[in-house]
Amino acid sequence: MEWLRLTGSIIRFVQCIGIMAIGLPLTAAANTGHLSNSDCAECHSPGNGVNQQNAHLLTATQEALCGHCHEKTLLVSHPSGFVPDRLLPAEYPLNWRGSFTCSSCHSIHASTTDLLRENAFGQGLCLTCHEAAFFSQMADDGLSIVKIHLTLQPIDPTFPLDTYSLHCTGCHDDVVSITSSEGFNAAIDGGMNHTIGVDYESTASQGRYNGINDLNERMVLPDGYVSCVTCHQGYSSSHGMLNVANTGSALCYQCHDI
Repeated sequence: MEWLRLTGSIIRFVQCIGIMAIGLPLTAAANTGHLSNSDCAECHSPGNGVNQQNAHLLTATQEALCGHCHEKTLLVSHPSGFVPDRLLPAEYPLNWRGSFTCSSCHSIHASTTDLLRENAFGQGLCLTCHEAAFFSQMADDGLSIVKIHLTLQPIDPTFPLDTYSLHCTGCHDDVVSITSSEGFNAAIDGGMNHTIGVDYESTASQGRYNGINDLNERMVLPDGYVSCVTCHQGYSSSHGMLNVANTGSALCYQCHDI
């Protein structure tokens, strides 16, 4: 068994060495693709001397590096930075430690749509690693997970619904309505109404709200706007679970200082 684990580690290391070779060559990617305006030393320990052989030497974990720009993305998308319990297709390489990371699915320096390694999207992408049974055990057959893992698009102030909320309404179109110029009203299955699509910091400045930095870290505010994913876990096997248990109105008191 120890020999098998060692063999698996060697295979993953070889995959890692070739990680930058999949898609665009490193030199071309650095000039034309994602992060083309960044200094190599911001992410790679060898700095401007980075090449295909030493590109895996990073200044921090991929989760930390990608999180500099994609803040809180891991709270609303696929987990990263873990050792998978199954053998993944060679097209989705693990890092030198055998961990699934951001670059397992994304070619970091590519210029393709969403930087995805393979031409697979939605359920087709998920099924390259997961069996159908993985989704069938979920309350919504995994539909939310398939749809919610998306690139966050900038919010249009004239229609301030973020990408996540827009896709929530793809299935929950009967629970969201425009109530005023201040935002949208959302209520699921006749439950409590709550406004989404409002600038939280602007609203909080009027008083009786806690500051953004006082909120639980799981409460995501895309571009600073209140969203479905501010209170609910969209990317979860327990679809719709609250980010903070509302026992004693604890979730409400996260934002409301009353």
